[in-house]
Amino acid sequence: MIDRAALDVQVVYPTIFLEPLTDDPAFEAAPMRSYNTWMAKACSYKPDRLKWAAVIPMLDVAAGVQEVRRAKDLGAAAIAVYGTVRDRMLHDILFDPIFGEAEQLKTAVGVHTGWSHPGLRQSVDSNYGAHVLSFTLPVMMGFFSILGLVLDRHPRLKVEFLEAGVDWLPYMIQRMDHYHKAEKRSGWSVPKGNASSYLRDCEIYFTCESEEKLLPEMSRWIGEDRIMMEADIPMARDETPRCKRFRSAKI
Repeated sequence: MIDRAALDVQVVYPTIFLEPLTDDPAFEAAPMRSYNTWMAKACSYKPDRLKWAAVIPMLDVAAGVQEVRRAKDLGAAAIAVYGTVRDRMLHDILFDPIFGEAEQLKTAVGVHTGWSHPGLRQSVDSNYGAHVLSFTLPVMMGFFSILGLVLDRHPRLKVEFLEAGVDWLPYMIQRMDHYHKAEKRSGWSVPKGNASSYLRDCEIYFTCESEEKLLPEMSRWIGEDRIMMEADIPMARDETPRCKRFRSAKI
């Protein structure tokens, strides 16, 4: 498949954990450990072409830290988290040990789309709404958390925002910059820098859809070396034309 799509390297992210399987921290950690062990073996057959991201049990922080270390030893290219941990934001101080371990081990953190926030899941009443809203908005919530308090505490952390496209970035960056300035002037607590400064100074990457109309402009704004292609493989529709179109495009 990756040969037909003209891809050099594929980093595999899971589907089964896009929605929380349980609220029991110990039970959540067990299938995640099993998945990571299995993926390490599956990708070992083509280690130069197939990479993988380890899923991390965030409800049990101690287990999460341990799994970051184990995943690194197993060869994971990144760790996968979602835009929120249930209704908690990623900048909650509770999760700092996990991000600190990833920073120390130089392991990238991939913030992936998913139905992580219970309130958003409860609000939508259609499959359409589930994909447009409750699947996507948590990534923007994670973006808010990372480009601020998480990077203030872990400035060397490498972060990726995955499967939400890039067309939403101008809105979020400008809105965050606006309110950062307004809140700082009013004396309220804000991150050390505005969103634009983190985007400029930190290692932050995105995946895009090849059909996005603002993609050429976004590549000039954030740098084409920070944009990667995403595709669902395997899937009912053939994703290879999209991958080839992205690879050959002059963005």
